[in-house]
Amino acid sequence: MTDTASKALASLDPSSVHVPVPVGEEPELRDDGAATCRAVEYEVAPVVDTAWDASAAEKRLQAWAGVDAENPSAEAWAKYARGFAIVRGDGNKLSEFVCPHHDIEGGKFVTNKHGVSAAIAALNGGRGGAKGVSESERKAALAHLEKHAAEWHDEKPKPMRVRLPAIDLRGIRFSDVLHCA
Repeated sequence: MTDTASKALASLDPSSVHVPVPVGEEPELRDDGAATCRAVEYEVAPVVDTAWDASAAEKRLQAWAGVDAENPSAEAWAKYARGFAIVRGDGNKLSEFVCPHHDIEGGKFVTNKHGVSAAIAALNGGRGGAKGVSESERKAALAHLEKHAAEWHDEKPKPMRVRLPAIDLRGIRFSDVLHCA
């Protein structure tokens, strides 16, 4: 991380910014001591059940967080990280964010059910899997995503009323229905 980014992070009010932090086990370190990958802290957000388009969601997250601007701040990168399950490296390049599952709808940060399902599938090997993610990082990210899934898996099904058409059974014998003689 650059000195400018370190100073910017140090000056931020921790209560106002959600900075990605390791969840579960400590991340593996590179030779220079920097984290190679880390799971993003779980955060509750309104849940939506709309079609999922990861590329479009990433673009909306970029605009919302301000990382689509020239020279985004450390605060902008931290805000952008909230939309993902994993951050690789220093988290200051778009390519360092893995498994998007949040989106921006109506200007609000939301959790997308289908995005969570897609991210879980990717961490379990779907679509080529999340390459370069250690087993401990994968487990930490899955724990994050499974907390989201638990938000709606506890929902009770709504009772349904079904109106069947009236059937006149007068004059029908049981043997007629069974085609028996």
